[in-house]
Amino acid sequence: MNNLNYASLEASKKLHDAGIVLETECFCCRDNDGWYFRDDENSERDILETIPNPSMSEVWRELPADVEVDGEKYNLCAHKIGGVNCAEYVSDLPETVGSVYGVNMADNLIELLVWVKGAGK
Repeated sequence: MNNLNYASLEASKKLHDAGIVLETECFCCRDNDGWYFRDDENSERDILETIPNPSMSEVWRELPADVEVDGEKYNLCAHKIGGVNCAEYVSDLPETVGSVYGVNMADNLIELLVWVKGAGK
């Protein structure tokens, strides 16, 4: 499993804490020894807590193609700038809103989704 294709534990918790529930194939599970990643909820371990651990594509499909902020339309864009991943909404001007930069694109998209569902809209 390539960890950069999936959200980090911190980003998964942020999504969960924001009340955004995505249908995923992978989970972050906690047992008495701590957190670990699983690709299903069935386990021989004693699971105390489970939260969805979405992939980049699972978060991507939840983001709207465009948003309107202060009467201006912005289109969803994901790209690399100097080797760093960026997710943001871009207008024709060009101006951006909700820009998130980082190594893990799944985490960036989660930050953008939380922004869209919360303060951004």
